[in-house]
Amino acid sequence: MPTWKLFIALFAPSIPLLYLALSLTENELVLSSGLVTVFDVLSFSAIYLWMYLLGLKLYDSLDKDLKERLNARLFKAVFFYLATYGIVAILCSLAPDHFVQNIKYLTVPTSLCASFSLFYIPYFVSKYIIAHEKRVFPEFKDYVEILIQIWFLPIGIWFLQPRIRKLLDESSVAP
Repeated sequence: MPTWKLFIALFAPSIPLLYLALSLTENELVLSSGLVTVFDVLSFSAIYLWMYLLGLKLYDSLDKDLKERLNARLFKAVFFYLATYGIVAILCSLAPDHFVQNIKYLTVPTSLCASFSLFYIPYFVSKYIIAHEKRVFPEFKDYVEILIQIWFLPIGIWFLQPRIRKLLDESSVAP
């Protein structure tokens, strides 16, 4: 997929959120916080779904010895948790206040786990891009550049996507 199409596919869900945030006053924004949460989760879902699919595709095309050292089980579990957290966040934002008050003590631990997930998925993908390129177990200094590009994805996508497209083209030709 060309980089500009991927850019639009990943960041188009953010446009209504940006418009909503810029057009509403502070009081209106508080009243429509459920709608903001829905758009926020949808925006992140597109980006993290792309990273999840990319991570699995890269993992599947690794050599057997690298697959044993770089395990995808935690990656899949973290993504599943993040997806579940997003669905629960949407449901809680649309739920009555008395329901949300009953689960407020779960907010901190679940949010900490979600924060870990938000950092682990880009870490996994950047590590696997380098493992796929070099065919060796990567060290942090090898993939820190890609990790930064993923964290700043609106800019980094223009550097990452051609590199990823090349990797995937090579892996589809290789036996």
